Amino acid sequence: YYMMKLKDIIKLERDFKEIAEIIEDEDYCIKDKYGKFRKFKSVGFGYAVNLFYCAVLFYYDRFNRLDKMAVYKLFLWAMMIRIQRPSLGYSTINNYAIGNKEKDYVNKIAMFAKIANARRHIEICNMQIKVGNANDRWEKLYEKIISLKIGGENECE
Repeated sequence: YYMMKLKDIIKLERDFKEIAEIIEDEDYCIKDKYGKFRKFKSVGFGYAVNLFYCAVLFYYDRFNRLDKMAVYKLFLWAMMIRIQRPSLGYSTINNYAIGNKEKDYVNKIAMFAKIANARRHIEICNMQIKVGNANDRWEKLYEKIISLKIGGENECE
């Protein structure tokens, strides 16, 4: 079931080229001699990207649509933990995903619970994602994410 959902998301990837370009940027991933993506240079970056993919897959499963604004906000939410932390491990990603209130994360959103409890997809499109300060190592990534152009203001229908 989820493999079929993933195929649908991959087909729609052309609508999210800007995000794909950031994820596959040579600053963050290693490519083979054919220019194909192979692996991430940073384990923590890979964790954040996987968190984003999981959130998008869950959103798509819940609402059967991929609104540009919602995908952008899920990307921003997932990448903010990478940008803020000098090092990033599995337990940090887990605490961030569940919205652990005891940690000093800028975004304390239990995103998967938020998606599960949303009555309409518009609730995810309209949520506020906080943008904190970037760790020096990830300043370039921060600038790329902040400069993303996501289209008009009414991307959620």
